[in-house]
Amino acid sequence: MKGCCNALALPGLLLGLILSMAASAADRLAACEVLTGVTIHDGELLLASTRGDVLQRPLTQLGPPSTAQCDARGWKRLGSSSLPAWTGLRRVNEGLWLLGHQQSIYQLSNSTELTPRHRQSLSSQVVMDLLAVAGDRHYAVGSGGLYLVSDDGGRRWLPQDLYIDPEWDEPEDFSLNAIAQLSTGELVVAGELGSIYWSDDGDDWHKDDAELESTWFGALALNDGAVLLFGFGGKVAYSEGYREPWRLLEAPVSDSLFASVETEQAWLLAGANGALLALDKAALSLRQLTSGTDATITGLLIHEGRLLMSTDRGLRSVPFNDAASLW
Repeated sequence: MKGCCNALALPGLLLGLILSMAASAADRLAACEVLTGVTIHDGELLLASTRGDVLQRPLTQLGPPSTAQCDARGWKRLGSSSLPAWTGLRRVNEGLWLLGHQQSIYQLSNSTELTPRHRQSLSSQVVMDLLAVAGDRHYAVGSGGLYLVSDDGGRRWLPQDLYIDPEWDEPEDFSLNAIAQLSTGELVVAGELGSIYWSDDGDDWHKDDAELESTWFGALALNDGAVLLFGFGGKVAYSEGYREPWRLLEAPVSDSLFASVETEQAWLLAGANGALLALDKAALSLRQLTSGTDATITGLLIHEGRLLMSTDRGLRSVPFNDAASLW
């Protein structure tokens, strides 16, 4: 919300006091804001938020598992105040990437330095996912059909048309929310209104004609070339491989799913209203778990007996044991 008063009309001391109070309030709320990702980098816990914050805290200061980790003590902000709203964090090989509005792709260097690799300040498009494959090739996808390709390890990005609609001879502009590389090497992109695209080289893409009636928010490469999609309304779809048919898995929730993390026995999927599911890797069956929150979960991380969740109400942490918690 825009300020209602002319700051120049305020006495210097009063203005300083107001700014100090605002900064203190921001610090108190830092770890309780709308978060879009959580990860570990060089022994530090990192959070990204829709406010453009990148928050860092030593793992040694995290404390015991609990339902909330909103204490602002020990959190440090990285970067400047002009950073974009973030949509997520992605660990690629040994590097860490932040994705956001204005086609933003930033790389975390030297643990504390945020390096902008791509940003179009006048663009309304949002980067949603990033993938690196063999060599220096990287891909990023996002809203409005955004498809970016880098051939130098992510230092420079060029826009491309992912798929040209043959009927209209124009690029499709569905929101592209997820990209994954199958264990057999092929690529899959999934997004808005059930859109799914396949490619064996990242240059030529084929649209899947599956009618699954969902918007997909995540894509996971499984063993033996299989792939899993998850998204709106708790829909989960499975394909045995490149351009193979899809089948919907029976899910115990109807809440949209946004986040995932792999355990030894399963994949965990999480999303709106605290929904938390475990996908048995062997049986391909879904089981509902208790997350301890009704917030929207946007990111998952397992660390030393706890499940950390970035949510729209800050960071949540609950005890977690793979075998006991799942089965």
